[in-house]
Amino acid sequence: MQESRSNQKLIFNFPCKFVDNEVGYLLGKPVNYVSKSDQDEAIHNIDVHMIHWDKEHNLQLRKQSEIFSESFELNYIDSDGQFSATVY
Repeated sequence: MQESRSNQKLIFNFPCKFVDNEVGYLLGKPVNYVSKSDQDEAIHNIDVHMIHWDKEHNLQLRKQSEIFSESFELNYIDSDGQFSATVY
């Protein structure tokens, strides 16, 4: 019969590594936008505006998803008619 048990603890944080790998995989794939109402011009405008913001938004999406386990990107046209986006 074993009277003493090992008191060793894991030093490596496997759940954190799993989350980092999963988020990295998801952000490594480019996002494709599809119009259900055949508005190809709107899709083109989104692609043109997102080229400049893509890297910054991916960093914010990654940070939010690692902290809260999910994140959302909202694309919209503001009151001045300018294309805008924010991360929640």
